Amino acid sequence: DPRNLTSTCIATVVGVLGPRLRLRLDGSDNKNDFWRLVDSNEIHPIGHCEKNGGMLQPPLGFRMNASSWPMFLLKTLNGAEMAPAKIFKKEPPTPRSNMFQVGMKLEAVDKKNPQLICAATVGAEKGEMIHVTFDGWRGAFDYWCRYDSRDIFPVGWCAKSGHPLQPPGQKIASGASRFKTRVCGLPPTPGAGDLSPPPMPVTPTPADPVSSTTQKQPVTTTLYVNPGCWCGPYLDPRKVSQLPLQFGPATMSRVLRESVQSLVHCALDEKQIFGILRQGDGKVIITATFEGKTVTVRLPLIEKPEELSSFLEILLEELMCCEQLFSSQILNSPCTKCPNANGSLVKAEMSEA
Repeated sequence: DPRNLTSTCIATVVGVLGPRLRLRLDGSDNKNDFWRLVDSNEIHPIGHCEKNGGMLQPPLGFRMNASSWPMFLLKTLNGAEMAPAKIFKKEPPTPRSNMFQVGMKLEAVDKKNPQLICAATVGAEKGEMIHVTFDGWRGAFDYWCRYDSRDIFPVGWCAKSGHPLQPPGQKIASGASRFKTRVCGLPPTPGAGDLSPPPMPVTPTPADPVSSTTQKQPVTTTLYVNPGCWCGPYLDPRKVSQLPLQFGPATMSRVLRESVQSLVHCALDEKQIFGILRQGDGKVIITATFEGKTVTVRLPLIEKPEELSSFLEILLEELMCCEQLFSSQILNSPCTKCPNANGSLVKAEMSEA
């Protein structure tokens, strides 16, 4: 557990970017996900803790009563797909000394948005420490780390390993706008101002008045698709362009099912998308097919417009999409949240690439 280094916990792989794994501690929520390289010495196959005389612990902030941990652990491991020991790799040897020099280029993890790896420069060095500065971004995102940190890589590492690399930004970008613009994989639009995301609105469609009965009418809603927005590294732009222009008006459950299922069907790799989906005890079940089998996941219970808004906002952020790919309104002009001024042009460039 990164927040409690004395505890060893059970984790699930919920995302993969190149040789980096997005991990979620079972019993925790998606707000505490973290990233590790496949050869990290902090991850081990099931059984490692027991073999070394340790005991599996609930994660910090375990969502259930502590006394329920043994039963939760049993249910979690029963029938689960275990990561085989053969896929765990040893960490490479640590360099003997700090050979970095000021001005050297590298690729580095953005500690504030750890799913991103960005173009960077060594701004300073002192003893065993180097100062990582991100090209084109203000110093608020820079940090010091050891010369043998697993969060820094040589130039070309992302291209070789298949991990997305975020391009340099522009000096005018404000700190608040940096995350959303870099998620899109493009530099920010000059003068765009603060792009920090408000909760994505999902406006319910008013139900007809009921005069002769007190029976509660189901809340309906409409969700619009804006295919010109950036769809991130997980989705196929051609499939996204073929989505319907809207989901609904329909019940909350139907809009949730159709919109999330459409994202799975648009995936470049359904297994990756499937691993990102939050599980719950709601009525909506999503299916995916990979490795010759069909699997299902039950989504959390969504009953209110703000719950649907929050769920989709988090999901789109985790998929590194523009937050307005799904929204309550049709965009009749270029998206102001995504520096993609011409969605079709970007799609064409991606297709050519």
